[in-house]
Amino acid sequence: MSEDHTPVEVAVAYIEAFGRGDMVAAAQYVADEIEFESPMTRIRGAAGYLEAVGQFARGVTGVEIIGAVGDERRALVMYEMTTTPYGVLAAADHFVVADGKITGNRLVFDTYPIRGAQV
Repeated sequence: MSEDHTPVEVAVAYIEAFGRGDMVAAAQYVADEIEFESPMTRIRGAAGYLEAVGQFARGVTGVEIIGAVGDERRALVMYEMTTTPYGVLAAADHFVVADGKITGNRLVFDTYPIRGAQV
């Protein structure tokens, strides 16, 4: 991914690659020093992040982006993920992007379907 792309373009391309289960493509948007936070975990570093996201992506059968906004440093993407284990999950990712790579990712979603499946 070129540094010429806006944070919104980087974020949308990443989410679309994730939604296809193409973690090789998704990885090209991730900085080595990424910091990730979600309702379920916190991770620092690309290797652990891509491993965790890749495991989750195996259960994702599609992503529909609802909207994406941002500025010269950040992007916010809201989308629906269709998953085999949990059904449709509404999610929002806040990304921080520098030099065309995602350095920060905060994921927010309703954990109820996941908690219910773990009972």
